[in-house]
Amino acid sequence: MNTNTTSNFGQEPNNSSQISNLPSDFPTFPNNNQQIHNTILTSQTSTQSTHIWKIATRNIQGLTDDTKRNLWFDYCKSKQWDIIITTETNGTTQSSSHWTSPFYKSWWSHNDHTHGQGLSLSLTPKIATRIFKIHKWQGRIITVDLSFPRK
Repeated sequence: MNTNTTSNFGQEPNNSSQISNLPSDFPTFPNNNQQIHNTILTSQTSTQSTHIWKIATRNIQGLTDDTKRNLWFDYCKSKQWDIIITTETNGTTQSSSHWTSPFYKSWWSHNDHTHGQGLSLSLTPKIATRIFKIHKWQGRIITVDLSFPRK
């Protein structure tokens, strides 16, 4: 798997290591002329087709409010993200069982505390169909095993 960083989400990544077309308000980091943005993972099959996944992560500082949760998933959809990791959801196992989105299939992990914990992994339906195993641990870890056919 080849990893390229770019801000041109609707386009194929180029082979250069430079990042272009970043928003003007995007932060820069001292002593590093490379700026960090969302990562696009590309993998090439034997037929040389390229698959691009747009991945985002966010510390949401609470997702128990219905309006905030709906706005979050609407925003994710508008950005066309394929895989979203949301941290500090602050929910419970019972409450998160009702948290759904028409755009994503989500898995939630929580522990007994209701503050500063909880996370979700949300995938587009196309990617979610490839999951064959899910592991969760105490509101801190979610892992998934994916399976794709060889081409």
